[in-house]
Amino acid sequence: MSYPINKTNGDLLTTILDGTTNTDTGLTLIGRNYTGYGEAQNENFVKLLENFADSKPPGQSTGFAPIAGTLWWDTSNQRLKIYNGTEFVSVSPIVDSATAPVATNAGDLWWDTHNQQLRAWNGTTWLLIGPAYTATQDLTGPIVETFYDNGQNPHTVVVEYVNGHAVSVFSYDNFILGATIHGFNFISSGINLPGNKVVEGNAIVQGFSIMGDDATMNGQLILSWLHNGVPQPGAAVLPGTTNIYDIGSGTNRFRDIYLSGNVFLSGASVNYANNALTLQNTNAAGNVDVYVNTNTGISRAVYVNGSSGLLYVNADPIDPFGVATKGYVDVGVQAANAALTADVALINANVSALQTQLNNDIASTLTQLNSDVALINQTDTSTAARLTSLQNQVNLGETNTATNFSRTFSSIETINSQLSSFSPINSPSLIGTPTAPTPDPLDNSTLLATTAYVRANAAVLANDYNSKIASLTSATAVNLANGLSAKANIDSPAFTGTPTVPTPAAGDNTTNIATTAFVGAAIAAQKFNYTVSANPPSGGNNGDFWFQVG
Repeated sequence: MSYPINKTNGDLLTTILDGTTNTDTGLTLIGRNYTGYGEAQNENFVKLLENFADSKPPGQSTGFAPIAGTLWWDTSNQRLKIYNGTEFVSVSPIVDSATAPVATNAGDLWWDTHNQQLRAWNGTTWLLIGPAYTATQDLTGPIVETFYDNGQNPHTVVVEYVNGHAVSVFSYDNFILGATIHGFNFISSGINLPGNKVVEGNAIVQGFSIMGDDATMNGQLILSWLHNGVPQPGAAVLPGTTNIYDIGSGTNRFRDIYLSGNVFLSGASVNYANNALTLQNTNAAGNVDVYVNTNTGISRAVYVNGSSGLLYVNADPIDPFGVATKGYVDVGVQAANAALTADVALINANVSALQTQLNNDIASTLTQLNSDVALINQTDTSTAARLTSLQNQVNLGETNTATNFSRTFSSIETINSQLSSFSPINSPSLIGTPTAPTPDPLDNSTLLATTAYVRANAAVLANDYNSKIASLTSATAVNLANGLSAKANIDSPAFTGTPTVPTPAAGDNTTNIATTAFVGAAIAAQKFNYTVSANPPSGGNNGDFWFQVG
């Protein structure tokens, strides 16, 4: 009987005939009474254990068709993949290595073990996901943290790190820290610098440092200019009566500095009011520039043109989140217009071709209609003649019908007289030599089995019986020979390993084999003593033995 093999969802995968196997899926599916099935079954287990481990996808090297859900261990890329019904895809798209791997699909991930960074393949290049700093650069960039004040109340802040060191803390509110963190004793609203220097708002003084000695700023504050790291006399002085920074005092040091209110520069100002921060260049037609220090040096990233008031950026975008410039958009629009023009031209050409084809089809249809009308007119003329001929044939048929009826009645009487020589359909009792069509060799239905069908199937059974007898005889001879090779001869056997025999009774003096236990017991029961030494013993009893050695 054949085996139907079904998938998990109940769909029929294949049918395996008796004594055969099927390897369409890469595994050997075994039919009933298949000789030597053990090897095939064990190889199936091995293939499942190793997930068809090979440098080529299953089906290419051994010639079979994998089914959806088949796992394959790609030995070339050291990746586990699964067949989705169309192709093998990686089970995990994440690769960890010190060098960039060869990516195949957009969305694959690579953990850079050298720089300790995660990157994603966009189909063209590996994009950095994070962190923004490499392993050698240490922690660099803004980190959201929670600071606790002296009352253990939490405050959310943003700490800016460079090479593992905190360089600033951004806070929304003011509070005193319960413990010193990154060199800070208290945090004020705005930007906090190490040593509790604070800049509120968005004031930037390039090339200068803010020096001070008092947090109240009741005195005079001098902005000192740094030259080669040495403070120089300041050029800008805030209202007050006391100089907080004195170059010649010899006790110069940074202290806590707070700036609140507006910051006025030469030709510019920064002020904060009504929850709005305003940065203004008060010079006529003066630009507002934003510079950054990139890997290639300091460059202007963004600026507002003072003449037109328009915002400009340094270059066209190179990633999806970049700012699109007019030039970038113009290029895209030109490309879109070119593509649109080409598409319109193609559509017009297709419409023209369709119009021409439609006109040709209409002309061809009109010609065919005219031909059909002429044919119909010709048919009407011949139809009348045919009707007349048909009427004549009907009249003749009526005459012939009477004659045929008489003949038919005579035939019925003849058939009735012959019915006794036919057998009934239900349980007929046939005589003579009845015959029937010979069914197919594997037919298993209610068809009549002929002698030819029986002899053919008997021959198949005989051949199968003879084959199995021959196979069994050969296997039995091999097994018998293998079994006899492990047996010892009765005549002068040569034992191996650790042969054992029953221990004879004490005092036995026959041809029984003596065991080590028998010999040990006999020695223990000896009736004399012996000494083994280089010199004679000092004493003894009659009958004792002395074995001299040395």
